[in-house]
Amino acid sequence: AIEWIFILLIVVGAGLGWAMPRVFIRSKAAQRRKEIENALPDVIDLLNMCVSQGMTLRSALARVSWEISETYPAMSEELRIVAEQADLSTTEHALMNLNERVDVPELHSLSSLLIQTERMGTNVSDSLTEYSDGMRATLQQRADQKANAATFKLLFPTVLCLMPAVFMFLLGPAVVDLSDFFQRGGINQFNQVEQNNPNR
Repeated sequence: AIEWIFILLIVVGAGLGWAMPRVFIRSKAAQRRKEIENALPDVIDLLNMCVSQGMTLRSALARVSWEISETYPAMSEELRIVAEQADLSTTEHALMNLNERVDVPELHSLSSLLIQTERMGTNVSDSLTEYSDGMRATLQQRADQKANAATFKLLFPTVLCLMPAVFMFLLGPAVVDLSDFFQRGGINQFNQVEQNNPNR
């Protein structure tokens, strides 16, 4: 029996050793994506301010990367990489690499917008302002959906937790009365009544 327990422990340990690193990596990646998603509204506003003051897109990306380094370190690192790659090649190429590295749909849309403005030579500030308004509405809608889903998911655990208390509140007095009835010999009294009134 001890040998089987030892073998089982080895199998469980090996399974945990195989699964835990993957779970940890996936959790860290999800946290990084969430941080980048949360940073986007502020990043867009800062980019808009920079380009409105006459800075080039590459310079604006580098400046925003420095500005958010403490608040959003993951996003700051990604923007720094974009700025460095833009120095070595082109901003368009650097933004395309950003899309391949980071799996955040809103960031992909922002990169595509910036690439398009670079190609067409359109006003970056106007494009960022319009995109910012739409993205904030999308994020708010998504947050509302998550809140509604969370409320629905909490409904069943709440009901399961409350049901025992409700049953105790409703049935408690009846159980107490029934217990007192049996303790006082209620069954014997009932049988005697039945014997005294056989025709009932």
